[in-house]
Amino acid sequence: MDAETRLIEEAQRGDKDALVALVQKYRGLVAKISRTYFLIGGDQEDLLQEGMIALMGAVWDYKADRGMQFKNFAALCVENRIKTVIDAANRLKNSPLNQSVSLFQPVSEDDPETTLMDMLSSDGADDPERLALNQEMVDRIGRVAKEELSELEKQVLYHYLRGESHRVIAEKIGRPLKAVDNALQRIRKKF
Repeated sequence: MDAETRLIEEAQRGDKDALVALVQKYRGLVAKISRTYFLIGGDQEDLLQEGMIALMGAVWDYKADRGMQFKNFAALCVENRIKTVIDAANRLKNSPLNQSVSLFQPVSEDDPETTLMDMLSSDGADDPERLALNQEMVDRIGRVAKEELSELEKQVLYHYLRGESHRVIAEKIGRPLKAVDNALQRIRKKF
């Protein structure tokens, strides 16, 4: 029995030091796998954490007598977990979350202290500074829409701002649903 198999067996019997040693040893493998994927509404750290959870599960589930090296088994467990998380995030029921914008994110890089929540707050609605900032934001959105958006992006934005779903927009402009999704992604990047 090699040292790694012994370490795995100790971890399976509840030895936390053995588990920590295995997690540290295979953290690079998990990071490498997680970097190849993208999670809508999340970041690389989320995928890394999911991969680490899968790695610990692989330690518990590994059976040396099945003829597979632990490294390969762990990689398979990590990849499957990450794919499952991504599939779950991409389901239609999660689309409102994936397309949402935090009310607490800064409005612009120039003014990191002002958030969307500040802009929506009813307090100080008559404040001239706030009204000027709102007008400035509206002007900026109009300028970007006019100068940087393609005709398709302008059409998609128009319907999107009217609250229409991606599917309805696709039907109205006669384009595939994927083209509408891609246009919205490009619009977000431009703003």
